[in-house]
Amino acid sequence: MNKFSATHAAFTGFRLIQSKPQIILWWAAVMFVQTVISGGCMILFGGGALARLESPELKNDPTAISAAFAQAAPALLVASLIGFAVYAVFYAATYRAVLRPQEDRAGYLRFGVDELLQLGALLLVGLVVFAAYFGLVLAAVVVIISVAAMSKVAAVFVGVPVVISAIGALLFIVVRLSLTNAVAFDTRQISLPTSWRLTKGRFWPILGAYMLAAIFAFIVYMLGLTIFMALAAVTGGVGAAGAVFKPDTTSMATYFTPITLIYLVFSALLWPLGLTLLVGPSASIYQSLTADPSEVF
Repeated sequence: MNKFSATHAAFTGFRLIQSKPQIILWWAAVMFVQTVISGGCMILFGGGALARLESPELKNDPTAISAAFAQAAPALLVASLIGFAVYAVFYAATYRAVLRPQEDRAGYLRFGVDELLQLGALLLVGLVVFAAYFGLVLAAVVVIISVAAMSKVAAVFVGVPVVISAIGALLFIVVRLSLTNAVAFDTRQISLPTSWRLTKGRFWPILGAYMLAAIFAFIVYMLGLTIFMALAAVTGGVGAAGAVFKPDTTSMATYFTPITLIYLVFSALLWPLGLTLLVGPSASIYQSLTADPSEVF
């Protein structure tokens, strides 16, 4: 039975960036275009409604909030679909870089069957995880309410372990299905059972690899964000730096300000970097469990 190193897997993203640093520029270009297009779509199809949702006057008016959200929903849906598609491209590029390193043209980026399979796998796993979340929350609520009907004190003591158990069960499902995208890329079949089989008996080391990678990604993102905030504060003041997180969506001119464009460039560099650190471990784990040890990236 093939084994893998959790620490080796966690550092996959760093090894990939070190061996092929140019991929970040390719991926950043795609991410920048995606954020500009998504932002443009939101403004064109729902900018006014989005601006109203940010208005303080709407906080105490549920009817107005519902109306504004209904108007903004199509724009948000389009932006979400574009985002999902781009994430599928990045997922496929990461798996391609680890599993097929020779196919390095254009920063491993493609737009084809592999990317469609990644999109399908992301949606399927997302639906399964959401269904599991809904079921676990429902079960936890039923148990807690049932115990509370008999004793409120007992409900407190029962509620805590029930909630912790529900979170643990959801985390278990996420980890066990975490190789679905790698399986889809390698075999061109979206197979939840294959991921479940490969991760059997390996929950803790896989979870450890993912958590370590998540810590790395968080540190990298916070460092990048700190650099941006410092530069923005020096060039445009603290107010200008904070404005990028609450942009004015009433028009293209008010949304795409110089400071916002600078932020989009920083974001375009940071998100692919972070995504590589987060997705890389699953590619390495899958490769370790299925390939010859000498071929592991």
